[in-house]
Order: sequence, then C-alpha cells, then structure tokens
Amino acid sequence: MTTLLEKILTFLAPHDCIFCGNEGNVACAACMTDVVDEAVYACHVCSLPTVTGQACVDCRSKTSLEAIFALGLHEAELRRLVAELKFAHARQVARDVAFSLADLLPVMEHGTVVVTYLPTSYTRARERGFDQAELLARAVAEQRHLSFNRLLHRHGDARQVGSRRTDRFDQARTMFSARSGPLLAGKTVILVDDVVTTGASMEAAGNVLRAAGAECVFGLALARGSKIGKSYGKQTGVRGIIRRS
Repeated sequence: MTTLLEKILTFLAPHDCIFCGNEGNVACAACMTDVVDEAVYACHVCSLPTVTGQACVDCRSKTSLEAIFALGLHEAELRRLVAELKFAHARQVARDVAFSLADLLPVMEHGTVVVTYLPTSYTRARERGFDQAELLARAVAEQRHLSFNRLLHRHGDARQVGSRRTDRFDQARTMFSARSGPLLAGKTVILVDDVVTTGASMEAAGNVLRAAGAECVFGLALARGSKIGKSYGKQTGVRGIIRRS
C-alpha cells in the first residue's frame, strides 16, 4: 500500500498534523483521540441515540445495514480531514485514521468478516489516481487483520454531489452490483466509504450485498451528514435528527 517513493518522501519531508501542527502525521494520534470523542452513536434510520451505534429495534426491519459507524459529523475537523484524504495526502491520511476507524467496529470473528468499499465514480478515481474509499478499506482491514476484497461494481458515472435526497435514493437503487460466487455466503461485510451524506448509496450497496449472500453489513465512514436520519425517514416514514451521544 505504501510505495518506496512515499516512504522516502515521508522520511525527507514529514507531514505536519493539520490540527495541531506537530510533525510526523497528517492527523496525529493525540488529535485523532479528540476527534473520536465526537463519534456518532445513533440509529442511521431515525437518528435516535443508541448505545452501540447500531440501528434501533424499531428500524432494523427498514434497512439492509446493521449500523453506520462514523468518527463524527461532516464538519469542522473531519471536513478538513476528508479534504486531505481526497485532494492531498490520501495514503497518509488513510493510514493515520485506520486505527480510529477500526476501533469503532464491534468484536467480530475474523474468519467470517470481509472488508470492502463503496466504489467512487470511475471519473473521479481516474482524476485523483486512487479511490479514497478503497484506501480507507485496505487500511482498516490491515489494522484489524481482516480479509479485504473488492465486492462491488459501480454502474455508470453519475455524481450524487448536489443531487436532491430523493434523487440520490432513486439513482442508488441501480448503481451497484455484487461479485457473483460463494465469496459472500454467510459473511459479515464491513462496507467502507469516506463520507455518508444521505446513506442512499450505502443502503443500496447493502441491499446488493445481502441479496448476494452476506449475513450482515456494517457501514463504516470517516464522517456522516447531519441529516442522514431525516433522509432515511423520507424513504421509510421514520422521522428524526442526528443527536450526539
């Protein structure tokens, strides 16, 4: 995951933490601890707080996802971190946040878990030279010593940034397909993305993975939008807003 050139450049010109300015990492361990204090523990469907961050009892039948875990809301420090991931020091950011992301996950049996990612549009990945969600997924899998596999294909290149919430859900329904074969049978899938805005893409991907044989699907992201529960509510009839634990 780290090229020789990246190692040499990091040695010759270490990064400064974007939060405190200390040399060594784009996001140092001390600052990441502060960021995780804002982690969102709420049902992603209705936004009511839950102890584990998983979907509440009333909403479990309305979603394909067990939970969407995120370090916090897409604002302030996390917004800066996402920008660094997408447009600057992507591989370094993925490594720096891997421990904090992996620590959000519950204890799981390694042999039954596979980590994958929500594919970025082909155009965006080609422009950047990488898929930021893939970098995060690989780093999390390495951190937790879990299997990594590319399980999803993305169809078309439609962008959802700026789209209305209802349009996002409509677009997402046919956006993904899963790899065929026995790979997913009975597995727990960790589905990684950088930001979950409305949850439409992650929900659609979760449906596809479950239909392909996955036992359960957990979403994992750096940040999530403050109105994700409201967006789900418009699709399911559930209402609510994000509240921090």
